[in-house]
Amino acid sequence: MNFRLEHVFPADVERSWATIISDDFATQSYGQSGIDRTLISTEERDGKTYSVIQVRVREPLPSMAARVLGTTQLSWTQNQITDHRI
Repeated sequence: MNFRLEHVFPADVERSWATIISDDFATQSYGQSGIDRTLISTEERDGKTYSVIQVRVREPLPSMAARVLGTTQLSWTQNQITDHRI
């Protein structure tokens, strides 16, 4: 997935990118969507960041979805790679 950021704020690209990929920004963004996000691990290697993140939706699933999935709480482990070389 590629992102493009345009803004009129007095911040350079490096500072903007550092903010967007920060754990604090991600946690707050997920939180605004009713999702808890916990960083399990992170590793820097070859210009990339490899992260393992536990994600949990706060609201219980609708009953139909809960029956299909066998749980009322949606959660998953997310493996994420951020390539800083692009």
